[in-house]
Amino acid sequence: MMPLNRIVFSPRDMWIAGCLSVAVCTHIGYAQNAGVPPMLQTVVVLGSPVPAPLAESPASVLILPVETNILSLEGPQDLLRQDSSVFLEQRGAGGGQADVVLRGGTFEQTLVLLNGFRINDSQTAHHNLDLPVPFDAMDSIEVLHGAGSTLHGEDALSGVVDFLTAAPSKSSLRLRAGGGSFWSNEESLLGSLARKQWSSRLTASRNSSTGFMADRDYRNEDASSESWVSSRLGISDLMFAASDRSFGANQFYGPYNSWERTKGWFASVRQELGSRTVAAFGYRRHTDEFVLLRDDPAVYENNHIDGSWQASLRRTVPIATTSLILFGLESDGDSIRSNNLGLHARNRGAGYMDLDWRPAK
Repeated sequence: MMPLNRIVFSPRDMWIAGCLSVAVCTHIGYAQNAGVPPMLQTVVVLGSPVPAPLAESPASVLILPVETNILSLEGPQDLLRQDSSVFLEQRGAGGGQADVVLRGGTFEQTLVLLNGFRINDSQTAHHNLDLPVPFDAMDSIEVLHGAGSTLHGEDALSGVVDFLTAAPSKSSLRLRAGGGSFWSNEESLLGSLARKQWSSRLTASRNSSTGFMADRDYRNEDASSESWVSSRLGISDLMFAASDRSFGANQFYGPYNSWERTKGWFASVRQELGSRTVAAFGYRRHTDEFVLLRDDPAVYENNHIDGSWQASLRRTVPIATTSLILFGLESDGDSIRSNNLGLHARNRGAGYMDLDWRPAK
């Protein structure tokens, strides 16, 4: 008969085992006492006269969150590629120039918004994605599949893309930097400050490269500042953003070593007047300098300066448990001054009323 091996626990081993038992019991007790987290409801602002839950939206809307993908993507173009109905025609690297196409339409039939403000360029739709706001400042991207002309205008035939920002929930500071081949480098800064009655966010980004071939260099810079203030009237949202992009356009528009530079800035203010009325105003200015032959600019050069403004006053009035009336006033204007196209301008205004009738279930 073989002798049994005796296992002797030292006082140190017994103390460690006791601590582990207490930790496990505490974790189990906390898990049993913790309530089930509440279900978060996603609200969309596209395809409906007023923000509505995604499950009740009458249109097909896809929401692409930015925060969870910010470290794995270079810019909003990479995030839009996750939507199978989106086709991007991108010429330059680093977000220099790209066209967005929805559901087989053209880039001129896709409306681009920033917090509900029109960003479409009056010179050419090639600049519609020349966004003044850095990617780090965005909260999400909403894509409306299908026609949205009833609510958003005649240039929303194939769909709408809305780039949205949101007030920060906590104070933070984030710095990023990277580099790669062809002397490519990128840097970004994000600083957020959150308080009880107000919050603010400052963002800036830059990327550049000498290019993989001659005349394919690029440099992109953009920055934005946005503040939110809560008062008795409601929430005030003020934004100012600017961008500066230059890039070699070799083979972009033909067998020429061309060069192009675009600059722009955007300012907007949105004010709640109680819980049912919202007033908003936005202004965008964009310039485009194009040189056909980079080594000899005197051969052919284009200089365009275009501006656009928009203002709106909207009010909603509930008339039943699930129905409401939306009415308001809107006005906008576009202008372009060019050495080749001349001077052109137009202004538009409208008043409207919409009945959103939803029978009670």
